[in-house]
Amino acid sequence: MSREQFLREIARIFQVAWTQKIIKMVLRAAWVGGAIYLFCWGVNRLWGWLPAQAAWFWLAGLAAAGTLGTAFLQRAPSRGFVWRLDRGYRLQEQVFTAYEVIQDETQEKKRNPAVDELLQSEQLGRLPAIRRDLADRGWRIKGEFESTVVVLILLLIVYLLSVEDIGRFPLDQGVGILPNLSKDPTAAEVLTENIPGDMGGNQPAQLQTGELGSGQNIICEGNWEEVADVFINLGGTLSQQSATYDIGVGLQELDFGQAAQGFGNLAEEVEDLSAESREGLANTFLDTAVTLQSLNRPEISAYFQDASAALFDGSSLAISEGLDQLVELMELCQYCPDPNKQPLANTSQQSLEIDVPGGDVTIPQNFLSVPTIIDSGNIGVTTGVSASPGAEVPGFVQPLPYILNLKDSDVVSSYFSPR
Repeated sequence: MSREQFLREIARIFQVAWTQKIIKMVLRAAWVGGAIYLFCWGVNRLWGWLPAQAAWFWLAGLAAAGTLGTAFLQRAPSRGFVWRLDRGYRLQEQVFTAYEVIQDETQEKKRNPAVDELLQSEQLGRLPAIRRDLADRGWRIKGEFESTVVVLILLLIVYLLSVEDIGRFPLDQGVGILPNLSKDPTAAEVLTENIPGDMGGNQPAQLQTGELGSGQNIICEGNWEEVADVFINLGGTLSQQSATYDIGVGLQELDFGQAAQGFGNLAEEVEDLSAESREGLANTFLDTAVTLQSLNRPEISAYFQDASAALFDGSSLAISEGLDQLVELMELCQYCPDPNKQPLANTSQQSLEIDVPGGDVTIPQNFLSVPTIIDSGNIGVTTGVSASPGAEVPGFVQPLPYILNLKDSDVVSSYFSPR
């Protein structure tokens, strides 16, 4: 074996070993990066650290790149590599000695006759067989492969935990949410037509046309107090971000007018939202939609489903339209009662005394569901507050479309006259 053949065989053995190391380091970088991501996820779940998911990817990528970079530190055979090769295959230091002497010859530019004898030794003649054996059985990546599989399984479990109670499937108009399987579905969830008012089970509710108060706002029906609590919790989440601070404060105070204005301003400034902010809002609205779905309020949940789907879609026009729908929802909610406010007076304990011919008659104030306009000076009111002719008796709810004038009314007088 000549000196050139010897050096070429050492280079071939190094290339085989280097390729095996690259593959091994790729697998190691994969499971190390995944392990760092899992660590960041666990720290966030336990203590709330690292709230930005982008930081998790950044740390995982940095660890993976650092692990993989170690494979590129050595690109050519060195004396250390030849020493490990000699000791690993028990070549009695013949290969290392020959390599070292040849390197010295190159530096001193003179030939050493002892090298010719070393190149003809039995140990150096085994180098081609060592190269083939290393290519067949020198991979040793079983441990790295098993570690990578374990980390991938853990990452899959983490992903499933993040969507454990959400069933999503693509629809023509965005993202739909499956009904809650823990309870029987309602008619609004099952039927999509032939429902009074032509309202679909999962379609956004609309206020009936006509004069305010004459229509039926289904937003305010049912468990409105629980829905209000959902809005308050949503406001607490949105108030933590500068872009949605005004919306969050309005929802926390159930000031739906301020919340509607905030959603409108946000719809006009969609281009200023970063990708991270859009993703955060999409997840927040999706969580709110799921909560409202569990409260059996699909007509409200549909608004947040559409807004979440638009944010996931990423189109500025779609996002603006989704936020405009939330503006409509907030405008509908303005006419719902505030569960945090108590009635101004207890009408069940007040009474209205009317002086009519034949005697005095005391009528409970809640006998009528409309306020009475007093136009007669002969009628005295004792409701705990002073009243004058033409004054409106407090404690009633709905407006009366006409003035009830008791003066010269034989029908009313005869009704209250004792028999």
